[in-house]
Order: sequence, then C-alpha cells, then structure tokens
Amino acid sequence: MADILLSKCLSEVDSLSQRDKFKVLSELKELLEAEISTLEIEPHIYSRITNIRHHVRSLLPALAFTSDENPRLPISDKYSGYTVDNSMHVDSWLFPDEELDELVDAKTFSRHYCSSCGSKQNIVPFNYYSHSLSHDALIYIFAHVLQNLEGKTLVDVGSRTGCVLYYAVMIGGASKAIGIETSKEWCTIQKNIIDQYFKFSTIEVVCNDVLYCKDQLYTADIIVLNNVFEWFCDDSSQQVELWKHIRASVQRPGKIQF
Repeated sequence: MADILLSKCLSEVDSLSQRDKFKVLSELKELLEAEISTLEIEPHIYSRITNIRHHVRSLLPALAFTSDENPRLPISDKYSGYTVDNSMHVDSWLFPDEELDELVDAKTFSRHYCSSCGSKQNIVPFNYYSHSLSHDALIYIFAHVLQNLEGKTLVDVGSRTGCVLYYAVMIGGASKAIGIETSKEWCTIQKNIIDQYFKFSTIEVVCNDVLYCKDQLYTADIIVLNNVFEWFCDDSSQQVELWKHIRASVQRPGKIQF
C-alpha cells in the first residue's frame, strides 16, 4: 500500500513544472521532517512534551525573556549587522516554525519589519536568534547521538526553560539531569514544571552561578553548553574566566562536551 501511494505521489510531482515541483517538494520536505520527528518518540511522550512547552510558554511574555535577564548583542562576525532594532529573540523550543506560521497567519507575529519607517518597499526580515535548542535538535541529540543515558548524569549550564533536562530524562533516559541557572525566575518556572510533570524523576535545578557549581560539573558525565555565555557576559575576559573554570572542574576521563 505504501509503495502504491509513494508511486502515485511521485508521478503527480513529475507532471508539474520545475517551479511548482520545487515548491511542492520543499514544502513536502518540511512537512515530512516535522512528522518524522514526532514518530521518533512515543505518542504519550510527545503529548507530554507539548503540554510542558505550552505550560512554560503561558508563564512568559511574548519574547520569552524573564525580567531578571539582561542579554547583550555579542560583538562577533557571527552576529555582524545585528542591532536592537533589526533583531528578535524567538525561542526555538517554545515556538517551533509551524506554530510561528500560525501566529503570522493570525497577524499576531511578524517575520519582517520596515527598515525606513513609512516605506512599503524597504520591508526586510528580522534577524532571529534563540537561546534554546529546537525540538528537532533535542530529538536528534537524545534519540540518536546520546541514545541511552541510563546510569548517567547530565548537566545543562544555563538551563532556562529546562527543555534539555526534560528531553534528557524522557527521551535519553538519563538517571539524573541537573540544570544550572542564574535567573531566579527561570529557576522558579523549571521547579514548577518539575513538580507538576516529573514528581518521581531525578531532575534538579541549581539556582546559582556556574562559578559556584564545581561539584555538579565534576560529577556530570555529560555537560551541555548551548549559547550560554556570549549573550550574557559583560566582556570576553569574563567568558575566558568561565571557560577556564569549567575546564578545571571537569578534569575527569570519559566526559562529553558539546
């Protein structure tokens, strides 16, 4: 049955013009990638993840920043041209692309802005950035790269929403997941989620600067560092000190960092 449906689909696509074929295949690729990402995990786990994501989103303002965060645009080639006016934070985990499309259609979110006020011709896209890994990235990490974390401890430095911790336990099977976070508001949100959805799990949140979490770093088998310092440090010298501290704290064989 599957072969017949696939043959009919390919036949229909082949009958299209090159332009329409490219459009259909591109859209089909996005749809299939999204569908495959949901099939790679059990339906009840996917439903649980979705509920958690919507719960966290309900506790935050639209841009998913807490009042005690103070991010700064990094000065680097990677973010060349980014300014306060032309850049926007969109949390990749809280707002997946398909849900952003729905917000755009509902005219409650825009991907573009006018670079010269009042002009209808100078409409350009925002520069987006995210401080969270997306659902697809998390599935790839914990269902493919780190498939079995039984007996392992994972530490996420700058855990914010706690999404890495949740996937580490639900998808990766980690025996323990620890989040290190300086924002008291983020810590409260994470603890709220843990109490409601992970009552019998071993997820822990440490509300402190990573400089004072040497014990957690040393006992970790895996440490996740995702976009954690460049947006939240005062200068490069502070970043250097943080990296030196982490390196000195993880001097133990068999540790994975990414």
